[in-house]
Amino acid sequence: MIEEQPGEQALYIKRGGLYSHQSQWNKALADFTRAQSLGDPVRVGFEFGLMYYRMGEYPLALKELSRYLELY
Repeated sequence: MIEEQPGEQALYIKRGGLYSHQSQWNKALADFTRAQSLGDPVRVGFEFGLMYYRMGEYPLALKELSRYLELY
């Protein structure tokens, strides 16, 4: 789907979330970073927060999740 719609932020967020769930941090980070450039960067905050939580980076997770929750 990304090949068909390379400018669709939600697709990168979704794929990055799958990579994060599989502990493929570099791939997740690449997709989340790309997603930030395609739309509102705060929309990526939830998945960024989950990834950082899974990595044990709790201060970064809290920062991202807090920013996301403030908006939504």
